[in-house]
Amino acid sequence: MLTALEIARGLAYLHHPDRRMVHRDLSAANVLLATAAGDERGFRALLSDFGGWTCHAAQAVRAAASFAGV
Repeated sequence: MLTALEIARGLAYLHHPDRRMVHRDLSAANVLLATAAGDERGFRALLSDFGGWTCHAAQAVRAAASFAGV
């Protein structure tokens, strides 16, 4: 369960309003397990492979919301 939480936190970091990034290729192959001595599991989960990411500029998001009538 902690691994899923770490992945979710990574996605939350990417989706922050200051970044507005979308991974677009999240899969088990794109989650790295890095050694973490302080963790009871001995590892922590990290997101990788940002080749397919998209950045949504704040202006584009506002324009799309305005066009949709939101």
